[in-house]
Amino acid sequence: MIPSSISFLKLNNDKTKLGVCKSNLTNSVWNGSVEFFDINNNIINNNNNNNNNNKKFNEIPNKSIPFYSGTTCLEWIDNEKCLVSGDDSNIYLLNSCLKENDNEDKPSKKNILKDDDILFEKVHNNSIISHLNLNLNTKQLLSSGWDKLIKQWDINTNSLISEFSLHYKKINQTIWSEFNDFLFLSASDNGIVIWDSRINISNIGNNGGNKNKSIFLNETNGIPVNSICWSKENDYLFYAGLKNGTIKQFDIRVLTPPPTTNSIDNSNDNDNNKNWKLHELGINQLSFNENNFNELISISDDSYLKIFNIKTQEIIFKYKSLDFIKSFDLLLNNNNNNNNLIIGSIDNNLNILNF
Repeated sequence: MIPSSISFLKLNNDKTKLGVCKSNLTNSVWNGSVEFFDINNNIINNNNNNNNNNKKFNEIPNKSIPFYSGTTCLEWIDNEKCLVSGDDSNIYLLNSCLKENDNEDKPSKKNILKDDDILFEKVHNNSIISHLNLNLNTKQLLSSGWDKLIKQWDINTNSLISEFSLHYKKINQTIWSEFNDFLFLSASDNGIVIWDSRINISNIGNNGGNKNKSIFLNETNGIPVNSICWSKENDYLFYAGLKNGTIKQFDIRVLTPPPTTNSIDNSNDNDNNKNWKLHELGINQLSFNENNFNELISISDDSYLKIFNIKTQEIIFKYKSLDFIKSFDLLLNNNNNNNNLIIGSIDNNLNILNF
């Protein structure tokens, strides 16, 4: 059996609970688990009082739920309930709290996954669901998978709203706009699409045809796009992390993107279309520091986490893990000005970084 590896992690909305997706391979069968941890100020303060900027997260999970498949992504509906996707093509609804009949003296008690926990079954043609993203304003969920489909769900009614076939290779991430409840951004092994979810279209062609219907479409010359995020300050900029370690800044008002370079220098780029070669391997996640919207955080298969200031175009922090970093989230700390990240790596380790 290959030991469990962390595939995804996310804090709930008030940063008091952490959900962690894990997967492992037994013989030729994938299985996994979802673990929930309580986060409190003692955990954060203990890290800030440590002389090092890195501390291993050794807390015992409050709840652990085994799966008969690998788990790929997690989205919180509220501060207790979350949605989890698996490589069995199911979407599950889980409660992070212990039930009344659970033994609270055993905080790592394993709960049994039941058929009732499946909210949407076999929704991506038995393919792996790569990503989930929930719009908390509308309770609309986007799921995307290796079957090249994006599906839009209503969590209030537990029903399918729309299905979109906008890519001709597997999809890695799909996320709602930060400013518009109808727009979403999607990244795949063939490129990037921005779409208005009110345009219900089932197929734009296996070769990516009918491009005029998309608000923005960019082919990335055969380089897969692993990760994406929107700007926190305006509704027309977004960022893409490519498999070759490049981060690209796109302006949806400018249809011609910058050429990929091998350096941070952008002297020949226009003001809004830029790219930076920050990593040597694929970038698994991008997100802005919630305390400073100029600081773009990236993690990569080169085992580095880097924080890049997009205004000064300088790397202001970097950390090298012992193994691939797969996911991160930002912890809140109300007691001082320190920033704290929790990261999960493929070697099954959770760490808290102070920067």
